[in-house]
Amino acid sequence: MGFVEKVKNVISKLRAAGKTEKEVSEIIEQAAEAATVLKRRNLRSIRRKSRQQEEKTCKMLF
Repeated sequence: MGFVEKVKNVISKLRAAGKTEKEVSEIIEQAAEAATVLKRRNLRSIRRKSRQQEEKTCKMLF
């Protein structure tokens, strides 16, 4: 199941639970914002670890 199908599935479940179109939209927007923030945090963490590893390697070489 791809990303689009998963989102459609979530939307249909929210509608079945009686959520209005506005509520569904807000929930999806919040989820997208949270995913973006988490992705950025993970990228920063990966970059930081990569830099630290490079610094250790340079110190070992010199």
